Amino acid sequence: MIRERADSNQEDRVRVVFEGGFCEQPPLDLIRMVGRSCYVVDDDFLIGLRWILEDVPSTGDPLQQLAEAYLEKSSYSPVQHDLRKPKEKMLKERISSSKADAAIITAAKMCEPGLEEQVCYTRSLDEDDIGYFVSEFEENMTSFDHLGLQIETFMENLMYQ
Repeated sequence: MIRERADSNQEDRVRVVFEGGFCEQPPLDLIRMVGRSCYVVDDDFLIGLRWILEDVPSTGDPLQQLAEAYLEKSSYSPVQHDLRKPKEKMLKERISSSKADAAIITAAKMCEPGLEEQVCYTRSLDEDDIGYFVSEFEENMTSFDHLGLQIETFMENLMYQ
């Protein structure tokens, strides 16, 4: 009975990973607008709070354990240039592990490093035929109607392919 009710409340929405907090976090209204169009099942917002991916061992030298966790058991970030952590591969792993259908890739306007990352991400997603939506945002952006329409069109395209 409970399972039936839970299933009946679910909406028909696409599951996405949101990637785009390189230079700054996107405006909250943008995040809310995206959340109305799809399920954001993973993101890179405030990634520093989720940087270390595993528990840090409490045995041994604490400084050594923290350093090891930071270097070897941490997430990826566009601001970190570590060739052992290819960002494109790790984004695809996040998409897979969260059972997402697509990715929304954004960057702040005038943030050249973030815009360069978009190219790497889209090439990699194209290789595996993973759907994605690319956009830019401004810190003081106030209207998201046009962007909302584009995202809704993208979601409908994914649902009815």
